[in-house]
Amino acid sequence: MIETSLVVVVIQKLLFGLLTFLVSNSSTTNKTVAVVTALDSTWQPWGSYSWDNFPSLYFAANPEGDYSNAQLDKLSRFKLVLIEFRQSQFLGEQTGSGKWADGDEGKAASAQCQMIKQRCISQNIPQQLCPPCLTYRSGEWAGTMYPSQENHMRMNQDLYLTSTFDCDGFTDYPLDIINEPPNDSGIERCRPDFRLQGARDFFINIVIDQNVASDTNVDGVFIDNGQSVACDNEQESSDLTFLQRQQMQRNQLDAYVNAFTILNDRGKYPILSTTNRYASVDTPLVPWGSDCPDSEDVDVSALHAAGVAFARNNEFFMWNLGSTCRAQMQNAVLEAQAGVPLIVHTPYFRSGSGCLEGCFNDDDSRIIFDSMSSFLEFSMAAFLAVAGTGSYFGFSDMEDPNDEFGLGGWADSSWPYFPQYDSVKLGLPLGDAVVTNNGWQYTREFQKLTVMVDCHTGEYSLLPKSSSSPTPSPTPMPTSTASPSPSSCKDSVFRFK
Repeated sequence: MIETSLVVVVIQKLLFGLLTFLVSNSSTTNKTVAVVTALDSTWQPWGSYSWDNFPSLYFAANPEGDYSNAQLDKLSRFKLVLIEFRQSQFLGEQTGSGKWADGDEGKAASAQCQMIKQRCISQNIPQQLCPPCLTYRSGEWAGTMYPSQENHMRMNQDLYLTSTFDCDGFTDYPLDIINEPPNDSGIERCRPDFRLQGARDFFINIVIDQNVASDTNVDGVFIDNGQSVACDNEQESSDLTFLQRQQMQRNQLDAYVNAFTILNDRGKYPILSTTNRYASVDTPLVPWGSDCPDSEDVDVSALHAAGVAFARNNEFFMWNLGSTCRAQMQNAVLEAQAGVPLIVHTPYFRSGSGCLEGCFNDDDSRIIFDSMSSFLEFSMAAFLAVAGTGSYFGFSDMEDPNDEFGLGGWADSSWPYFPQYDSVKLGLPLGDAVVTNNGWQYTREFQKLTVMVDCHTGEYSLLPKSSSSPTPSPTPMPTSTASPSPSSCKDSVFRFK
């Protein structure tokens, strides 16, 4: 898979030519040079994208250690696999090291990607059907579960933001998962200040170039919390002013252009997770961390102008109905038009019959999804109505009773391979979504399927072309219960406390 993708990159270099630019800063002699390769915006190193089958996503971890063969067999059925950063988290309890992933999370995650490929070979799964596997890094924090990041933090605390909010979970705990509270690591700060050239060089050269881009086991990287500091007007992760956050966002974008170019040139793929949205979309996509100084238009333009191919991740797809649902759909349409593949994760809350503390529309009427399957199908229909080429869909149980580790939706057991991933047959899309009902309803035709979703009523359909019976819709229930507040939503779902 990697060898073929590198050949493709070389050919595209010859076709499109090479551009170079210098990220300059007179205060440092450590200049970072990125070679920009002009790629199609929907290019992905694992080959052509297919609409023949539903593009299912797995994004979880086994915190005890390596995946079992049974788990690997499940993973091999998905179309894209992301290894979440709590892979092998508790391994140090078994080995006696007392460290997260026995001291090297990057190595532990990489090993899972290698095992997936080996399992595909042993099970005679063709290479083109074996799912690409990406590992995790953060755009917000550095952590001592990655040795190179630990070394950098110890020696360069001046390159990190002064806010230490929740930093002990990324500095102290990974080096001592046994004691409570953990022993003091001596490291206070954990969030790189991307306004500083040294912090940008750290991300480009150490986080990406020397680790992910050089890892022959992985097909790319998922960058979580990609703009969390810049978009945080609540000042939880920093005390930056608006103008300082804007500078942070722009400098971080420069780092992403350079880092993603390196990945593309090595035949690897970046996914950027962010809460940002297009300027024309009035409503935030989620009710927190959405005050990004520059809109998504700016980010996409800069990355595409540099010839970078990447995908955007929406980690809380179909977070709620009403204007939140509509805004997410509007934004996804704009991304598809711009050639930005969309990676989504829908969180399912049993206690809320779909959404955290209940799904509500703009009339404050609560919409009840009577089963996990109905909320899954509603979310699948919403995704298919707006997804562009290269997009993938994931769904997890955030209150999984089988999650003995309390990972809140990110454990392996919380990501089953649903039968709908096989039963829903697509074929090529026959056009873009048709938007009706004052922007609430989206309908789209595929060769084998018609999909419809209504953000106000919660109605949906996944209707095969040979069928005449619509999918049953959820039940609207007028209620006086208030919609969940942004703070309660946020505190309940952040994957690391």
